[in-house]
Amino acid sequence: MNIILLYCRAGFEGECSQEIQEKASYAGVFGYCKTNKGQGFVEFVLTDAKDVKKVFKQVALNELIFTRQWARVNEPLENVSREDRVQPIIDFLLSSGQGVCGKVSVDCPDSEGTANLKTFARKFTAPISKALRNNGLLTPKQDPNLDVLCLFFSDFDKVYIGELDNKNSSPDHLGISRLKFPKGAPSRSTLKLEEAWRTFFHPDEWYDLLGGHQKAVDLGACPGGWTWQLVNQGMDVFSVDHGPMDDDLMKSGHVTHVLEDGFVYKPAKNVDWMVCDIVDKPKRVSSMIIDWLVGGYCTKTVFNLKLPMKKRYQEVQECLQLIQTALSENGQRCRIQAKHLYHDREEITCFIQVI
Repeated sequence: MNIILLYCRAGFEGECSQEIQEKASYAGVFGYCKTNKGQGFVEFVLTDAKDVKKVFKQVALNELIFTRQWARVNEPLENVSREDRVQPIIDFLLSSGQGVCGKVSVDCPDSEGTANLKTFARKFTAPISKALRNNGLLTPKQDPNLDVLCLFFSDFDKVYIGELDNKNSSPDHLGISRLKFPKGAPSRSTLKLEEAWRTFFHPDEWYDLLGGHQKAVDLGACPGGWTWQLVNQGMDVFSVDHGPMDDDLMKSGHVTHVLEDGFVYKPAKNVDWMVCDIVDKPKRVSSMIIDWLVGGYCTKTVFNLKLPMKKRYQEVQECLQLIQTALSENGQRCRIQAKHLYHDREEITCFIQVI
């Protein structure tokens, strides 16, 4: 397996490619990327399978902003018969000396025009699982201690065969959090904040970071999608926006609507959380984040950075470095994470905690 297959949002293959090449170079590994714009995945090709394992050992998936999921795979099987896809896969695995896996994941790109392919992948899981177990390639029950067999169909007759690392991959299928729109939330943007928390927090730290009746500020809050999430965690929230807030949310008794500019407002007393979904130039938002953290107005923040049309990866790196440098120069240790979430479009979501 000399290829790393990286799943990303369609249209962001270039940023995904830049990032993996940069991260791999820090590990002393060099390769080249193969991709087509809009296909929703990238092939990072290396000369040696040992280099692939080295990347997985030294680079964590949660360090990659534009990659949702990744797998170690072989060169794809092409022209697979649509009459019988099972046997060619079984034959390949047996001939390659593939060991037993604890689970199988039938994957495909999350891109435009793949709805039928997704339906096929879902239906194909049962017959391929049965065949794998019959040939001793899959445990009778799921075993989380073993790697996951990955079958990635980039088309109906083309499949990449490999594995998902059980310690360094997303537990979510395709790396996508499947969230239901919560009843009572005033806008779909609420899912961005919920996905951010689920992406950045370990379940064991959820209460420490969100519980205990904390105080929060939501900048650019209207109509209240992010405020709703904060209130749902038991927080009292100052929602800052000149626009109207959702009536039912205001009736909760936990929201104070502040009619001010989010870039100007500062709380009279320091709060635990500040969240921000204001659409503006990323460096302007970054400067505002620095003001809040260096000024001690909050210790935890989730915010979005709207990406420019060009040099998106470069802009992300510059913004995060700007924040990191400012906090370091102020003697503040911090935890910084960023991800291009499923519910994001032309932006990335960041989490910072001052430790």
